[in-house]
Amino acid sequence: MNNPIKMEVGIEDCLHIEFEYNKSKYHLKDVIVGKIYFLLVRIKIKHMEIAIIKRETTGSGPHTFTENETIAKYEIMDGAPVRGESIPIRVFLAGYDLAPTMRDINKKFSVRYYLNLVLMDEEDRRYFKQQEITLWRKGEKSRKSQTASPHMPSHLVSAETGFPQGAAQNGPPSVPPDSGQLPTNSVTNIEDTPAPIEGMTREEGDGEGEKEGGPESD
Repeated sequence: MNNPIKMEVGIEDCLHIEFEYNKSKYHLKDVIVGKIYFLLVRIKIKHMEIAIIKRETTGSGPHTFTENETIAKYEIMDGAPVRGESIPIRVFLAGYDLAPTMRDINKKFSVRYYLNLVLMDEEDRRYFKQQEITLWRKGEKSRKSQTASPHMPSHLVSAETGFPQGAAQNGPPSVPPDSGQLPTNSVTNIEDTPAPIEGMTREEGDGEGEKEGGPESD
């Protein structure tokens, strides 16, 4: 399944935001669409940015080596937000040299991707939250096998009636009635279950190499 990602995060009594991405799995030429919704703003936010981080892990046990690479970084907000404001997100993946997500290949190699949401206040303190996404390679569409048309050629004449096959004897060829009804597609509504508020991490850097956690005290 490819469910949307929706989570409410923030800092207790200071900042509550809700971010939503339309999917959790994207092909390499896909577009990430989402939005950030501000539920509570009591700190002075200067700007907000989103980054795509590629994390490669090799080795196992104490010999594990991890390397982070920032694939792309976008500023999605400049200036202080207000309560109830919604910020749209749209990131095109086609312009980047990406590889599919790989998890625990022979238990020694992994490639994972994260969306890193970073907010900076007027004192240059940075708050971030990472969310893992899955990238996959979309194969070429297979050619559809050509099937014979169910309609007979009009020049063929029936030996019994002397009329073209499929035609009425006393009139023009019969045409199946048009019902005028369009095919309907079934739509399934997915009810999102509200998730508890998770803490954002405050870090002097951009948080690319740190694990997620609760807010850190100065």
